[in-house]
Amino acid sequence: DSYEAAAAAAAAAAKAKASSYESLLYDMFKVYPPRRKITQTVVLRMTTREIRRAFNADYDHMVGVKNGYMDRLGDLNIRIGDIRRELKGWADTTDDGAPVFRPTVELVEIENAPVTVKDSEIKSQRWLSPEDRVKKEAEDAAEAARLAGRGANDPSERALKDMMGGQLENDEAGKQAEELPKPDWMLETDPDDYSDEQKKAAREYDKKNKVFQEDLAKKRRLLDAELRKTRQEAADIVKTWDQELAEFSARKNETDATLARLESWLGACGPEV
Repeated sequence: DSYEAAAAAAAAAAKAKASSYESLLYDMFKVYPPRRKITQTVVLRMTTREIRRAFNADYDHMVGVKNGYMDRLGDLNIRIGDIRRELKGWADTTDDGAPVFRPTVELVEIENAPVTVKDSEIKSQRWLSPEDRVKKEAEDAAEAARLAGRGANDPSERALKDMMGGQLENDEAGKQAEELPKPDWMLETDPDDYSDEQKKAAREYDKKNKVFQEDLAKKRRLLDAELRKTRQEAADIVKTWDQELAEFSARKNETDATLARLESWLGACGPEV
């Protein structure tokens, strides 16, 4: 299958080259009449433009592929975090707690980013017209009045303290209960003092609690398996992208070499134009 795929790719490349401007170029050892050199110069310029256009299209495709992989990795990382929170404290997990890979976009990958100036990068004070200054002073006064009205008893901060102990992330919030909640009478009464009905209810609770713990262990094993599968999928995505990026780098080097060769031919033909 790999041999047939390589042969098909080579045939497609040969067909594309046959229909390109490069197929119209003279052999450089036959470019000696002046008119032929002029024709060669025109075709060379068209060929280099065609190659650059094809490479730019390939680059745009790779950018789309990377963005797709980044989106998928982001979803997988979120799921990994959710599962780890559910399995936190479980001694039988196979997860080693290794940090997840979070891909980023470098500045050089963003078009026009090096020559774009953000407002946050400007250190000097912005000049305001009299109208803009009056408008800004009114907005600042309104914001100050709003903050003063909230005062020390901020409803949002009070709600945060009441619900989550003043933390945006509460580890106890998603913690799985290890057993079924016991009735109040089981917490308040010594087992030796149980009545017959209470003993019967206690035995029933023990049965339900045993089933609950078995289901919980089963759920955790399934989550642990899902975690392994999700981490493996993330690792496969990174490996696949590395392979595709290496192939793209090879294509770039090949394109650079081809353009360098064609531009050297342009230099050789230049004196006749």
